[in-house]
Amino acid sequence: MAIPLQESDFLLINRAHRAYHRTRSVVGTATVLCPQHEGISRLSGRRFGIAVAAAEGMTKTFRLGATADLHCKISSAGAFKDLFARLAEDVDALALCGDLVDYGLPAEAEILLEELNPVLRKKIPTLAVFGNHEFESGKADQVQKILTTGGITVLDGGACEINGIGFAGIKGFSGGFGERVLEPWGESVIKRFVREAVDEALKLESALARLRT
Repeated sequence: MAIPLQESDFLLINRAHRAYHRTRSVVGTATVLCPQHEGISRLSGRRFGIAVAAAEGMTKTFRLGATADLHCKISSAGAFKDLFARLAEDVDALALCGDLVDYGLPAEAEILLEELNPVLRKKIPTLAVFGNHEFESGKADQVQKILTTGGITVLDGGACEINGIGFAGIKGFSGGFGERVLEPWGESVIKRFVREAVDEALKLESALARLRT
């Protein structure tokens, strides 16, 4: 579902969505989390990655391309170049929303960078957040270094602004939400899991607070 950016709304790119759609104010698959005054406390249990906040009075068209779950493998060379070549002609920024690579291997990150060359060559701002697959091999730091060196901004509690639009991001995680949120009760492993989910939500809240948009 594509939704125009509105003042005082936070938009979250859903990792499960891959398509991008053209609207008057934004290109991207997005869902509204909540109005600004409600805060983001409900985020802790949702597998969302990148929060987007529009600048007050923004009227200029901004086209955001979003994709997720690429699961780029060592055997994926050439698989995504046509996709990114089309995106490079249509978008002002690109969001890669988790599970960019398959087993979290540096070699997979190198291949993904090559696939993204049509976008990166045109200096189109490209943002990313990690999903669980980036951590599978215990080399997430190496994967992040390869991507950032190649020109991708990896958001892990960080924030940035592009053309008056603010972006903040954290890794994908779980924990439930609302009445079904997992509580820190019982075994210590459950308490550690819940603590991680809460910490991720607080990282995003802090990142959003740093934005001027």
